[in-house]
Amino acid sequence: MWLSRYDGPADTNPLPTAIAASPDGSAVFVTGWSRHHSAPADYATVGYDSATGRQLWVWRYAGPGKFFDEAAAIAVSPDGRIVFVGGTSGIFAPGGGYLTIAYSASTGQQLWLRRYDVPGGFAYAKALVVSPDGRTVFVTGYSGGGNYGPRN
Repeated sequence: MWLSRYDGPADTNPLPTAIAASPDGSAVFVTGWSRHHSAPADYATVGYDSATGRQLWVWRYAGPGKFFDEAAAIAVSPDGRIVFVGGTSGIFAPGGGYLTIAYSASTGQQLWLRRYDVPGGFAYAKALVVSPDGRTVFVTGYSGGGNYGPRN
C-alpha cells in the first residue's frame, strides 16, 4: 500500500475530482483543480505508478483569460495509451464552456484539446466516457444561455 500526494504550486491545496486506472492496472490517474498565483484555478492531472505510488507526470492547464478552470472527469482509452480529462474552462467568464484534453498516458504530454463554448451563456461539463474502440469521447453536463446577470 502506498500514499502519494500532489500539493500543486506553493502548497495551494488542490482538489481532486476524479480518478481512473489504466486497463492493465499499472497506472492510476487523478484529475481536479489547483489554485495558482496567476489564476483562480487550473486543471491539474497527475499520473502515478500503481505499484509504487511514484508520480509519473503532472500537467496543469490554465485556460484563456486565466479564469477558473475545473476538471471534473477522467477516463483512459481501452488500449491504455490515452488519458482523457473533461471539465469546465472559464467558469464565470463570458463564453465559458466544456474543455476536453487528451494526454499520453505514459508521458502526460498533451495530444489534443477541444473546447465547447457558449457565447453569452455558460456550460459545465460533469462527466465523460470513451467509446469501446477508443476513437470517440463523449462529454456531458449542462448549459444555459442568455443574460442571467452581470459579468465582470
